[in-house]
Amino acid sequence: MKIFGHVIHGAAVGRTLGYPTINLAYETGVTLKTGVWGGVARFDGAENLAAIVIGGDFEKTAPLKLEAHLLDFTGDLYGKVVELELLFFVRPLARFSDGEREKLIAQIAADIQKIKYVHGNRYGHGGH
Repeated sequence: MKIFGHVIHGAAVGRTLGYPTINLAYETGVTLKTGVWGGVARFDGAENLAAIVIGGDFEKTAPLKLEAHLLDFTGDLYGKVVELELLFFVRPLARFSDGEREKLIAQIAADIQKIKYVHGNRYGHGGH
């Protein structure tokens, strides 16, 4: 599935964890499965492997958020149109309390390693 949207400002939580993300404003009529996905981000003729999170608050009181950590990317994409392509499902969302920061960071690192491995094996990019 491909999703297009403008990059908007988020809460910058990913940046404080060492994994900055882009937040995408997307067409709200799109049905998305919540969780962590492996995929790619495309913008300005470039393509980056991405760890994509689709979710919201666990009480379902807010619209779903769509954010992605772009592997091997540094830069500013605010206001740009980005295409995110969801390639494979990694895992369901998990709740982490404020006191579980290190556990969350470890889970993100594990997700990224899995994404690199699966993408490399499925799409022939060496898994790293």
